[in-house]
Amino acid sequence: MRSKMIGIVISTLLASLGAASASTVFDINGNSTYSGTLTIDTVAGSLNAADVQFGTPPDFSNILSTNQGAAGLRISVADGTTSPGPILFLSLDDGGTLIGFTGGTIDTAAVLGACNLASELCIGVPEQFGSADLSPETAATPLPAALPLFATGIGGLGLLGWRRKRKALGSSIGAA
Repeated sequence: MRSKMIGIVISTLLASLGAASASTVFDINGNSTYSGTLTIDTVAGSLNAADVQFGTPPDFSNILSTNQGAAGLRISVADGTTSPGPILFLSLDDGGTLIGFTGGTIDTAAVLGACNLASELCIGVPEQFGSADLSPETAATPLPAALPLFATGIGGLGLLGWRRKRKALGSSIGAA
């Protein structure tokens, strides 16, 4: 009976932990011209979201394309959905895959003139804006909401065991 209760408690604990998120938010820092974040699914190896601030135009968050090659990942990001508009080209030296990606260096070029967002063809030569570091955001680990509930359940099981022992002890004394 005791091993059955322990099994139930362990399975409840494992179920409350849930699966870890595969998406990691990476900060772009170390460059005075641009900054922002990229959200990368490090299990599937895909880019989920981009939010890059570049000077005074609006945020560049409309991902146009991600081209994965042996040299790395090339990301095209626009500041909106209307064409023509400016495009940022982010080059990430990731070793050819984002699976298991932990950070690195990102290079940025931009064509701030007229670009066709559908074909990514631009009038003008991309300006180079240098490198920046790409590192994972660090956040405090929160106390899971299930932890106090789990502690209450363990206490209740302890109380039930104590009560059962007390009841068995009382019945053995009364029988003697």
